[in-house]
Amino acid sequence: MSSYPTLLVEVEEQVTSLLPDLPTQLHTDLIKVCCLSQYVMDSLYRDPRAFMELIDSGDLESEYPEDRFAECVKSARYKSLDSDLRRIRHREMQRIIFRDLTGRSDFDETTRDLSNLADACIDAALFHHHEAHCAKYGTPVGGLSGEPQRMTVIALGKLGARELNLSSDVDLVFMYGESGWVESDIELSNQEFFVRTARRVIATLDEMHVDGFVFRVDMRLRPYGDSGALILHRNAMEKYFVEQGRDWERYAFIKARAVAGDVEQGRDFLSWMTPFVYRRHLDYGAIEALREMKRLINREVVRNELQDNLKLGPGGIREIEFIAQANQLIWGGTQPHLQKRKLLDVLSVLASDELLPEYDVSLLIAAYKFLRNSEHVLQAERDRQTQELPETDLGKSRLAVAMGFDDYESYEKTLNDHRNAVIDVFSRFMSSNNAEREILVEGNMHWVSICNNPVSADSIELLAQSGFKDPDKVVATLDSFMNDMEEREIQEIARERIGRLLPVMLSLTARQQNPDETLALLMPIIHSITRRTTYVAFLLENMDALKRMVDLCAMSPWVAERLEQHPILLYELSDRTTDEAVFEREKLRLEMEEMMSDIAPLDLEEQMDTLRQYKHAAVLKVAIFELLDLLPLMKASDALTDIAEITLEKSVQIAWEYLADRHGQPLHDGKRSEDRHFAIISYGKLGGIELGYGSDLDLVFIHDADIEGKTDGAKSIDNNVFYSRLAQRVVHILARYTRFGVLYDVDLRLRPSGNKGPMASSLGAYARYLNESAWTWEHQALVRARFVAGDHKLKDRFEKIRTEVLGRSRDPNKLLEDVVAMREKMRKHLEKGSPRKLPDSQRDEVLVSGFDLKQGAGAMVDIEFMVQYTVLAWTCKYELLARWTDKMRLLDELAGLGLFTREETRTLQDAYLAYRSAVHYEWLGGEMASYERLNQYRERVLEIWNRHMVAS
Repeated sequence: MSSYPTLLVEVEEQVTSLLPDLPTQLHTDLIKVCCLSQYVMDSLYRDPRAFMELIDSGDLESEYPEDRFAECVKSARYKSLDSDLRRIRHREMQRIIFRDLTGRSDFDETTRDLSNLADACIDAALFHHHEAHCAKYGTPVGGLSGEPQRMTVIALGKLGARELNLSSDVDLVFMYGESGWVESDIELSNQEFFVRTARRVIATLDEMHVDGFVFRVDMRLRPYGDSGALILHRNAMEKYFVEQGRDWERYAFIKARAVAGDVEQGRDFLSWMTPFVYRRHLDYGAIEALREMKRLINREVVRNELQDNLKLGPGGIREIEFIAQANQLIWGGTQPHLQKRKLLDVLSVLASDELLPEYDVSLLIAAYKFLRNSEHVLQAERDRQTQELPETDLGKSRLAVAMGFDDYESYEKTLNDHRNAVIDVFSRFMSSNNAEREILVEGNMHWVSICNNPVSADSIELLAQSGFKDPDKVVATLDSFMNDMEEREIQEIARERIGRLLPVMLSLTARQQNPDETLALLMPIIHSITRRTTYVAFLLENMDALKRMVDLCAMSPWVAERLEQHPILLYELSDRTTDEAVFEREKLRLEMEEMMSDIAPLDLEEQMDTLRQYKHAAVLKVAIFELLDLLPLMKASDALTDIAEITLEKSVQIAWEYLADRHGQPLHDGKRSEDRHFAIISYGKLGGIELGYGSDLDLVFIHDADIEGKTDGAKSIDNNVFYSRLAQRVVHILARYTRFGVLYDVDLRLRPSGNKGPMASSLGAYARYLNESAWTWEHQALVRARFVAGDHKLKDRFEKIRTEVLGRSRDPNKLLEDVVAMREKMRKHLEKGSPRKLPDSQRDEVLVSGFDLKQGAGAMVDIEFMVQYTVLAWTCKYELLARWTDKMRLLDELAGLGLFTREETRTLQDAYLAYRSAVHYEWLGGEMASYERLNQYRERVLEIWNRHMVAS
């Protein structure tokens, strides 16, 4: 790649060749702009006459009046609308970028021009498509007023505030006045008319053509999000916000502005929205909601290691916006002059009203302009939506030159000064839960002296007095950590923050029952975040999270390990929902969808990373409550099972969309189907609704595709191939190791014919295998088999097959012989140390005083085999035994039928729960059940085994 000086020479030759007769200053300026913006250089290559027209018209040197862009788009015609708007955009983007990079316009003019250009293009697209659809279908008329109806486009975000950047998408919400019918011979509702119009408007603006796009359109902020209608009438909009409006929507509508179509209708609606956005009394409820918003911001900052992102990274644009808009939510209802859209206007009011110190506001304004101007430079380079600092030397040189610096190091120093100033203001703004009060208020300043000089005799004595059993080892650990930070050349700001954090953490650690072991678990976490000061700042600002981190690490090495591996989970420790031991499936699903909502479609890597973050966070919450004895074992397993099923369902959706984008969708009888004809069946722990923290997923994939069919895409493949690849893609999403680990380990060996079988089986082949070829142990495994994700129409068909197989009449003696023989075979494999996983077994052992809680005699697998044998032996007579897959309800049914006595059932259920609880606590590192109690269960389970499983 060329260096900047080399590029300068090359560009000068090219510009001179293309436009040889430019005035000297204009020639010099154009060379600079083309060096900084490949987009302008490419546009000049394509059509140098277009740039000459900008010069000859005087537009390049002139500041536009407010209505100029509306005049520009009048030249667009319906038949060539898409290409006309793209041509207009190219012309005006060259002008805006040129003026911005040469200093002919300032920040305000650049963002105003971009916003006015977007307004004009959206309005032109809506006008032409509305008129065309009226001509085609008739005029939409209100059912109550009888008046013609028009659409309104409401812009949120930067376009709403007229702060658009050079390559921003536009956040839009569509609405129209009244429901009713189109005035024509055809039967068409206003809703359908405006949905069709809205789709065409989006396509005109958003679709990528050979000559690019106009503006990227994001509709996810509309009512109900992606699952909602593309457009609603006024009454439906009001009903939604009255009944379902949420805090983040208040935040989003702060900047809302009617930009196209029936603007007066939009203004009237936004006036109606004002009490929703700005509460009339001082909004203490908003103050509580701010922490949730802040948690989401922090999660986004670290989700992709966004330290170098000017918008989302620490001290970035998002934090400045948050400070301003959070104050608007709190105070805007009582101080209407805060109800402004432009961020700089809001900051000025916050200073004049003394809601923020004037000095802080001056720092925020300077930082905001610097960050936004830097953002414009990055996006001007290739007309690409990015806020990431460049990694290449050329990119760094371009940014430094455009921002007026001699070199990138000078630019970076100024950037860091601005970002650190924002971080400090942001920290003070959110400091009501500041961890350092622990030291100041409690008078525990000796912890500061220990951290400042850990190897001193005074430090050792103070640690011993505070309950540490081996203070010499503690001071060695602290001293080693401090030296390591020096050797690793950790930034000064990181060292300063860690220096503030360690005394507070030591103070909390000293209160634990075993402070030495707790500190040994905590220090790796601190080591893992030394270079990511966002986490350190978070712990300093959130005493509740810091306390919970120390308490949980004292209880569970498993939690400590998770936090070390995935520091993003620290944010979950201050989540207010962690004070509620409620894990409703729908709430878990909505949390997952909210995390996934900001990801671009088909961005597989980001989707996989975010799913992992969701799963890790959700499982950590379950572990927290189980450790605190706030969540019983059965509820914990239910929650872990729900998390797995939600994740599986999303994985199927992602995999389907990924393959459908490449190959089209499978055709059934020559037609597309609304159903996917695909399902996941889970065996083992997930099938039995008793998932643990270390459980893998035993999965089988089935489909009922038209085996003669193909997909309907340009790269068509056979349906069988599509479903096989779909299964492979689901496994890839689940089991591929990324920087956030894996979702779940997956075992596919229970599919028909094991490892030799196809990845996805047809439903017919699956049924034939179970009926004609499956071994007894595979029928045992079927007892715990359950539909967990995919097409629900396959669920009933699978359950019918399962019921028929389980209900087959079997010779009880031969069945008993097979089941016992398999149990003995499993024991022999385990004794030989065989790594092969046998059915219904786990690869790991959980031992208590030498007793294997899973595979030992009288342990969990013995209980499972007794239940499975009895179900297989008696379902032919009692079909209801095929209803359940979990042990507890199956044992209840077996007791009700007299196949086990009530006493035997209670013993088996109590023993099984005790074993599972011990397994959970072993994983978490918590307190295990006593050996004596477990051994008593073992002996009683063996007695029951001998009564039922030993042939007389």
